Amino acid sequence: NGVLSGVRHSCCWMPGMVTVGVARVTSQQVQTRYDMKLIEWKRAGLLLPLVVRLHKLATLQKTLAERRLGVLTTKDSSRIKAKIQQIWASV
Repeated sequence: NGVLSGVRHSCCWMPGMVTVGVARVTSQQVQTRYDMKLIEWKRAGLLLPLVVRLHKLATLQKTLAERRLGVLTTKDSSRIKAKIQQIWASV
């Protein structure tokens, strides 16, 4: 499952690793095909609906994540992973 962290509000994945993959999250509406609305945001422990922006992915040392805002559900985590695979397949 992914973790929503407090480093400029990002979605992190690759648990158990020293570095994690990160993508921005925002409360703004979906704007591009690279944006994914979190369906189970309440179950993730978030205070409001968020959109994960997958057009700019990066890696980050896990120790730089300031705090945990929530934890993605298995369903949303799987959707994000599938979307990233779809994006990579199209390049």
